[in-house]
Amino acid sequence: AQSKKTLLLLIGGASGVGKSTAATLLASRLNITRTQSTDMLREVLRILRPADIAPELHYSSFNAWKAIATESEDETQAARIQTGFDRQADEVEVAIKALLDRAQKEQASIIVEGVHVRPSIIKRLTLESDVILIPVVMMVDRRKTLKQFFKGRSVTTRRRPGEHYLNNIDAIWTLQSVIVSEANECGVPVVINEEEETNTMVRIFSVIASRVADAIALEKD
Repeated sequence: AQSKKTLLLLIGGASGVGKSTAATLLASRLNITRTQSTDMLREVLRILRPADIAPELHYSSFNAWKAIATESEDETQAARIQTGFDRQADEVEVAIKALLDRAQKEQASIIVEGVHVRPSIIKRLTLESDVILIPVVMMVDRRKTLKQFFKGRSVTTRRRPGEHYLNNIDAIWTLQSVIVSEANECGVPVVINEEEETNTMVRIFSVIASRVADAIALEKD
């Protein structure tokens, strides 16, 4: 706030790892009034781009491969999942970029969270000089923990049942590996979400503090 910088905080990760919860807590702590879920962007795009035009938009991120023809019989299931996800994310990324461009023009800090926030997006963004971009990928390191998160979702959000996700846990786990691998390649911090929420938020705040401090120090130099 003192540096009058615009903060663009991007939170990626597979379904169920706690992105929405983290975004809500961060928005409150950092006094950021603008937050956006990429799931909502995809819902809008589904209306604008019906299934006969962009079929991959009309599946879950981990099942988007079902919308595309298999290019090779030798292609692994992991490769199919990644291809389907990338095609869906390509569609949603157009909206994400527009959102971030608007935030920069208005100098309004924003938090964007969702599975479609791929780590490699940082290579495709054009940033103003007064912007601090902070990408983070969240993950869980045990299937048991991820299953517990989905079961908890069933209790707290009746219209977003966890059964669908539990039935596709293998695909979600595979997609998480894809996203984390891309984060490591792009130098994007990966934060492991544990059942102890406080520890997770401390790690994310540490990433934010470090990036902000580096940005301010670089400007002073």
